[in-house]
Amino acid sequence: MLKDIPASARPREKLLAVGPAALADAELVALLLRTGLAGTGVLQLAERLLATFGGLAGLLRAGPGELERIKGLGPAKRAEVAAVLESSIRPATSRTTCSCSSRAVRTRCSRCSSSTRRAG
Repeated sequence: MLKDIPASARPREKLLAVGPAALADAELVALLLRTGLAGTGVLQLAERLLATFGGLAGLLRAGPGELERIKGLGPAKRAEVAAVLESSIRPATSRTTCSCSSRAVRTRCSRCSSSTRRAG
């Protein structure tokens, strides 16, 4: 249970103190879930979720229907997790233009060093 962990080692406090890169995958997912189940802490639930889907990459590919099989993920949590996962995928797959040109290509722009994709 999180209450048994020193405050400085709890995921939210750790993220605020040293940044998200310092957190383990389970800690990031636990922050998203916010609560566990009776007898199962949120970190344990996050670890179970990651184990079921083979880590963050598998979780990113999971659909709302697949999340339904996880005990403790009711409709509200499934919708929230699905929304966060989708919002993490969209930037990588959306059509963008380079910040320095309206005719972007699917390579790195030599002027602004941003990764771009042809718009249109």
